[in-house]
Amino acid sequence: MGQLQRWSGEKVEVAAGCVLSIGVFEAMHLGHQALLRVVVERARELGLVAAAITFHPAPECVLTGQETQYVLLPEERAEIMWALGIELVVLFEFGRTAASMPYVEFLERLAFAMHPVEIWAGPDFAIGKDREGTRETAGPAARRFGMRLEVLQPTVVDGRIVSSSLVKALLRSGHVREAAKLLGRLFSVRGNVVAGAGRGRKLGFPTANVAVPAAKLLPADGVYCVQVRHRGQLYLGVANVGVAPTFGGKERRLEVHLLDWDGDLYGAPLEVSFVDWLRAERHFETAQELARQLELDVAAARTMCAAQVAEVNLAGL
Repeated sequence: MGQLQRWSGEKVEVAAGCVLSIGVFEAMHLGHQALLRVVVERARELGLVAAAITFHPAPECVLTGQETQYVLLPEERAEIMWALGIELVVLFEFGRTAASMPYVEFLERLAFAMHPVEIWAGPDFAIGKDREGTRETAGPAARRFGMRLEVLQPTVVDGRIVSSSLVKALLRSGHVREAAKLLGRLFSVRGNVVAGAGRGRKLGFPTANVAVPAAKLLPADGVYCVQVRHRGQLYLGVANVGVAPTFGGKERRLEVHLLDWDGDLYGAPLEVSFVDWLRAERHFETAQELARQLELDVAAARTMCAAQVAEVNLAGL
């Protein structure tokens, strides 16, 4: 496992020398992965540390004052970066001071803190106050501090430029299978199982109520085929994202029914990976009507989603 270090732009030494990438890296999609593989390759060629800076919270949240939900939380980003070969992940704690910092000052502080020889960035690269540090402006400034700035071309999948905003749009509309193509893996959510109302068990379909961090994005309300990791084992399952309208629920939550599982999950950490959309969440007139629909959902999950899990390219992660 690599190293995770926090930094907010102060003049302290973080690394003695590195090849570096800078970005939010919110989704760690195929474009991000391609970029970081270049960083790892160049670092090995030069005998330096492979490093990446990930901004959190997202700069636009600080600038607008609006909160958002993330495809990946910082620790999740770091895990994928380490799997790709990044040795040092720097969590840049973005605030008002950083937002008002001119890009030349940011580069100067970066040079002092991390001594990067090369900086590799994605096509939407922009740093500093008012995003004035672009490839055209920041490139010459970086050279003055002994750094070379390189910007990679965008990654294109099915004719669309891969971006975190596109991934989020797909997830928010329930298109988890399409999002997985851009991520190179299934979109997943982690959380501990907490006590629920117990209605699923009475219907013959016990569900685990997964406590999801407030900052973590959930896909659109609906019923999904999912893959659940519990204690190192994988199970197929059916998940509901929404408010359980049949029972008059109001709080949006994630509930999961594991297929071929019988046991107590309370308190257990689960990782729920979304394979495909099954149907929209809807109100049923009776609990029995809902139970009949759940039988159909389970059958659909077995026949449709099991094959799709095998099709997903996990990109070696």
